[in-house]
Amino acid sequence: MVQDVEMKLADKDSTMNGFVIKPISLKLGSQTFKERVYVAPISNDMLFGHDLLHHLGILLDIASNTLILNGERIPVHCTLKESAPTVARVTIIRRTVIPPNTAVRLKCAMSSKLDKDYYFQPNEDLKLVAPRVVRKKG
Repeated sequence: MVQDVEMKLADKDSTMNGFVIKPISLKLGSQTFKERVYVAPISNDMLFGHDLLHHLGILLDIASNTLILNGERIPVHCTLKESAPTVARVTIIRRTVIPPNTAVRLKCAMSSKLDKDYYFQPNEDLKLVAPRVVRKKG
């Protein structure tokens, strides 16, 4: 059985579409469990959510990078994938006067094509209030 779900993210207004699959066997250390799994479009192999950690009674020892499950210490391998960000300059196509206390949607051009979802961050030196937002590629 597969069930489509919309998952809430850390930002209260953000969601991610995924699905829940029937219970599968998970092996943690020497113990095996049958659990339903949320499948989401992420680049990580697996993320343990608070719900699963709580349900299984797992303690997280961050100082020693271990999970503690029924007294058994299970090593956790954390990797930080650092890469240089791709930066594109956003240019408003035509000069526009925006009256105070209003919001407008403007056509713009980007200096390079971004092939992944991207984060828009306004130039702090401008006298313009623009939201920081995540946009889909394309």
